[in-house]
Amino acid sequence: MNLSRKKILGIAIAILVSVLLIFLSAPNTNPHPGSTYSRSPQGYGAWYAYMLDRKLPIQRWEKPLKDFLPQQKGTLLRIFPKPSKLALSSEEKKWVAAGNTLVQVGVAAPVTAANFHQSIANPAGLVQIDTSRRFKPTASQQEILGDRFGAIVRQEKIEQGTLIQVSTSYLAANAYQEAAGNYALLAQLVKENPPIWVDEYLHGYKDKQSMEALQEGNWISYLSKTPLLAIAIQAVILLCVLIWSHNQRFGLPQTVEVVKPDNSQAYIHSLAMVLARAGASEFVMQAIGQAEKLALQKKLGLGKTLLSHQELVDAWVETGRSPSELTAVLNPLERKQRISEKQLLTWLEQWQRINSNPESLS
Repeated sequence: MNLSRKKILGIAIAILVSVLLIFLSAPNTNPHPGSTYSRSPQGYGAWYAYMLDRKLPIQRWEKPLKDFLPQQKGTLLRIFPKPSKLALSSEEKKWVAAGNTLVQVGVAAPVTAANFHQSIANPAGLVQIDTSRRFKPTASQQEILGDRFGAIVRQEKIEQGTLIQVSTSYLAANAYQEAAGNYALLAQLVKENPPIWVDEYLHGYKDKQSMEALQEGNWISYLSKTPLLAIAIQAVILLCVLIWSHNQRFGLPQTVEVVKPDNSQAYIHSLAMVLARAGASEFVMQAIGQAEKLALQKKLGLGKTLLSHQELVDAWVETGRSPSELTAVLNPLERKQRISEKQLLTWLEQWQRINSNPESLS
């Protein structure tokens, strides 16, 4: 099947537009909130640098959590991008119970009547809090930071280990560098049970081994895990259908007939518009009057040479009709005066009755 250059160009443009629309409409996921790699206000890059400056044993973990729990000990810090409802898995409970510490920042808690912006005193310093979410007090959990509406930071003993939960995702984010108590409080929560691990796999960061294991270096494998694959398959099917049908959805093309313009009619219309605007009724009367006289002469058998008004009236009288009927339309031609539009229409109707009534010539 041979395709013209025009069709090939059209198909290429359609494919390009489809690809652009796919990438523009793809969800814009941002893995940086809560990440120690991020310098955005929601990131934790400044707090991580704060910990390194104090020579604390902190490092990032960039592998799945299932690889961390059976191998590592100490404290694991998980910072969720937004408050999330969490339930510890059996593996997490077992790991904490073995004497480790799990710190979860950004655990969903009920919204209370507390002021959204508050500064709360703490032994670590004045802590700035921007959330009205509070944990409800329970007998098994100890409040570390809170107010009369509930706990913002709480801890719970699980056998030999400790679970610490924070109701805001931004306790020590970059935006709180001026709030000395925020960084010190989070550092105090994680440094009691070294070494300290920060879960960066949660934010989309993976080490080389994890990348190879997931085969994300292969773009085809990556696309197979996203909705783009389904869109691409649909685009290929649509393209094949267009090529097979020669890009003709409703059958063969039909030639559109080009209407030839009638120059004479166009000239008449243009001239009529000019005369109407100028109010030149006498010119119209002379032109139409001559044509109507000639038409009447032909019906009376008087030839094509225009006769005088009197000669035409005499011939008209010989048919047995009253001369007044004809003189009513001939007299305005002799006066050559402008008349109103209403008078002109009446005059034209009189001529029409004379030339169109067969009985007038009998």
